[in-house]
Amino acid sequence: MFGFSSALSAIRFIIESLGLAIAAAPEAPAVDSVTVDETLTSTQLKALTTAQIAALTPDQVAALATDLIPLLSTAQIAAFTAEQIVAMTAEQFAALQTNQVGVWNTDQTAAIELADLAALTTAAIAALGTSQVAALNAEQLGALSSQQIAAMETRDVAVLDTAAITALRSDQIQALTSAQIGAIGTAGVIAMGTQGIAVLNTAAVAALRSDAIASLTTDQIATLGTGQVAALKTGQISALQSDQIVALTSQQVASLQTQQIGALNTSQAAALETADIAALSTRASMPWAPGR
Repeated sequence: MFGFSSALSAIRFIIESLGLAIAAAPEAPAVDSVTVDETLTSTQLKALTTAQIAALTPDQVAALATDLIPLLSTAQIAAFTAEQIVAMTAEQFAALQTNQVGVWNTDQTAAIELADLAALTTAAIAALGTSQVAALNAEQLGALSSQQIAAMETRDVAVLDTAAITALRSDQIQALTSAQIGAIGTAGVIAMGTQGIAVLNTAAVAALRSDAIASLTTDQIATLGTGQVAALKTGQISALQSDQIVALTSQQVASLQTQQIGALNTSQAAALETADIAALSTRASMPWAPGR
């Protein structure tokens, strides 16, 4: 009897012990129970699952303290919904790290509001992926500063469509680096219009691809300053079409350097107008001229 009672007591003790242990183990908090405000600690934030992050209300997202934003993991950032991204403040966007901005897909990127894009650091802009940049609409690109435009990777500038390039302001085009200019195709160069071409510095003009030069409209050719014309490489000169040669003014032709003139073929030379020839005759060698 004693042995049986002792066994029962032991079993009861084990059960009670297990009960105490189970009672002591806290359940994972339900998403609805998560309170997010500026008192949320970094430990609490890091403990939130991606499901809990995605379940936060826009107000809760907007209430996240700015200094907590860099602590979000890339998985947590990737879990943000478009609605949550819209709710983020410009201050929060300014706090985003380079490894965070690159995880959003095209739909998430397209949801970024103008003031928030403008708040991104140049390092964050440079960290955007090609698909993300391609997802930006003309209005979003127009919200970027010239410094942010200059910070874009060359491969990202190359994917800008004509609508995006048309939307660029003059100061944004002027801020493009030579490498970025060289990445823009024929359609993009045409989309710059006359104002865009006119603001390019000489290094940028020299960086234009030969096929891009050949695609310039006659109005764009006529817009080039004499300094820009003088900066053209011989390969670019050789790419000029006859109608583009005709569009050159006498002042532009007079700015051509000896090597540039020597790069003109007979068809191009034949397109020069009488006044243009006169502008050259006193200062340049013309190997294609009659009798040479």
